[in-house]
Formats: sequence, C-alpha cells, structure tokens
Amino acid sequence: MLNGISWVTFFSYLGAITLIYYVVIAIVFYRNEIVAALRGGRLVRQDSGMPSVPDRGAEEEMLDDGYYLDGNGEHIQSQYDEVNTLTEEVGDIFSAAKAEGWKREKLLNIIRRKLSNHHHLAGTSLETAINNYVAIQADRSGFTHFSADELRGIWKNG
Repeated sequence: MLNGISWVTFFSYLGAITLIYYVVIAIVFYRNEIVAALRGGRLVRQDSGMPSVPDRGAEEEMLDDGYYLDGNGEHIQSQYDEVNTLTEEVGDIFSAAKAEGWKREKLLNIIRRKLSNHHHLAGTSLETAINNYVAIQADRSGFTHFSADELRGIWKNG
C-alpha cells in the first residue's frame, strides 16, 4: 500500500501538515499580536513583560489583550505588584514573630492590621493567594496550622 507513495510526496504532505500546525498555534496564542501587526499597529512590551494597553478609560472592564482594568481604570498589574510587596511585608512579620517568640493572637492581630490597608483585595482571588502564603509562612515559622476561619478573620477590621 505504501509502495505507491514516493519520498517526495511523503515529505510534501509532512511539510504541509507541519505548516498548518504552526499556523494554528500562532493564531491561538498570538492572535492579538497578529491582528495588531495586520492593522499596522505595534504592541510595545513594558518592563513587566505585559503588552501595553491603550487608555480606554474605566468604562471597559476587559481589554482586547485579555487583561482587566479595575474600577479606577488602572491595569490589574498594579494589584499584583501590591500583593508582591504585601507578601514581603508579611514574611518580615513572620520573621519577627519567630525571632521574638510572639503569641499566635499577637501575630494574627498584626497581620490583620497590615491587611486592613489592603481591604480592596478581600473577596478577590488575590485574597486566596495571600491566605495561602500566610498559611505556608505560619507552618515554616513553627506556628500551628491556621484554620480557615482564622484566615478569613485576618481580613476583618477590628
């Protein structure tokens, strides 16, 4: 059956299938860049590696590049930067707690005070990320495991 297919035909079909595969991959993963290039526009990469976005105002929640604006029209990347800073500060709190032998209640109160300045992150997926970080730091610092209620409680003021 394969005697009727020459090597030239085989490699021609293999090349065509490979080309189709890479075109599909390019369309799926780079469609925004392709559309921008076809329209004559250009996506400029910022230091964060994320595409720059045009100033559209806060009326549109999702941008064409798939990233979101928050209610103030700021790119969501600023919240990720805030969370990175916050996790560093929480890590410092755990270091101090371990070095000075704080009680669990004192540690929770200080973390609660630190998070009170970031109440806008409560109820978002970033809250879950921060709670996971707090739980990991508690285990690494020798504190017993924080319950789900305690982790929810650190977001409450008071």
